[in-house]
Amino acid sequence: MDIDEFVSTRRPGLSEYCPGIIDREGRIYECPEGHLEKLKELAGDMVSDIPKDVSPLFYLTDKLGCVIVDYDDQVRSGVLTEPQIRSLYVLEKEGLIKINLSDLKGRYLL
Repeated sequence: MDIDEFVSTRRPGLSEYCPGIIDREGRIYECPEGHLEKLKELAGDMVSDIPKDVSPLFYLTDKLGCVIVDYDDQVRSGVLTEPQIRSLYVLEKEGLIKINLSDLKGRYLL
């Protein structure tokens, strides 16, 4: 769903924030079953390509170019797109996250 639609239903006081994933186009996907399950759903057939010796969560985050979002932390792989940056700032402005962005190796970026 687009970020503006998401924040209109997730304002503080109306509901608790749930984990999410922001795709390259800045759309946010709720993850009621967790980040990994949503990434697998978004990845489709790519799931069968996950090497056995790597984290499926990190592998799919990297291959899909997504940002994993929780209230206190966000994890990304690669360079953020402009729509991803906008979505993160909208979530922060609305009080749904505190920006604390790191890469897959745990290096904080902002």
